[in-house]
Amino acid sequence: MNAKWKHSESMNVPVGHCNSIFHIFLSHWPSRSFYHENSSTRHYLGLRLRDSIDEIIEKEKSNPHIILIGDFNDEPFNKSLSEHLMATRDKNLVRKHKHLLYNPSWNYLGYKNFESDQICGTYYYKSGRITKWHTFDQIIFSHAFINSQEWKLKESNYNILAITDIVDSIMNSKQIFDHLPVIAEIEKVI
Repeated sequence: MNAKWKHSESMNVPVGHCNSIFHIFLSHWPSRSFYHENSSTRHYLGLRLRDSIDEIIEKEKSNPHIILIGDFNDEPFNKSLSEHLMATRDKNLVRKHKHLLYNPSWNYLGYKNFESDQICGTYYYKSGRITKWHTFDQIIFSHAFINSQEWKLKESNYNILAITDIVDSIMNSKQIFDHLPVIAEIEKVI
């Protein structure tokens, strides 16, 4: 793989005084201007990232805490994420199957999730002919955060930050800014 678009970077992060290890993958996948939605490159990135996750799952004795953060330049429903990475919107399936990942970004595919009907995703493509909004920026969680035995995803605090100044910049055709930030909160299970 060419180093200029390496699919992800992984960090093992100890958390506080609790001896928990988080495996965090930071990704920035290539733009769709270079590799279209169903290109083999996009599928390859999803498969290779999945291989890295599977390595961690196989090595860890306990249920690993894995977080994927990135601008994937793919929607949650695209094959690279849903089929190859195995990131689903179905929390009940994730609870039952340790290999599945939970992607709360599915909840942000419509206008109903925002106070403003101007926003419908994380990425605004000003030249879009069919849709201008896409949900490319996502935070995805392993089974351990859904199983909630040590740490849990506080899903009510998973959000796209639609700060007025940022939204105005995104909607302004003279600006090149086009992504909204995504945040998530996890909490220690007591």
